[in-house]
Amino acid sequence: MNHRIQIIVDDKLNKSIKAGAKKLGLSVSSYARLALMNGLSEKKGGLLVQGLRDIETNQVESLNYDEFTKQIDE
Repeated sequence: MNHRIQIIVDDKLNKSIKAGAKKLGLSVSSYARLALMNGLSEKKGGLLVQGLRDIETNQVESLNYDEFTKQIDE
């Protein structure tokens, strides 16, 4: 199962990411994936990791647009 995540960073962090990637001889995307994997290790857990596990195990609530807007209005 593949997922696509888009992350927007400020100029300072962008320069830091590019420098780190260059230092290790990696592409920016590979370096970002490595940083995410290290930052989201199972030891640290967190809501994002829990959410990804829920998606992988199909333990997610499914609702259509009308149900979603009804819940928001309540």
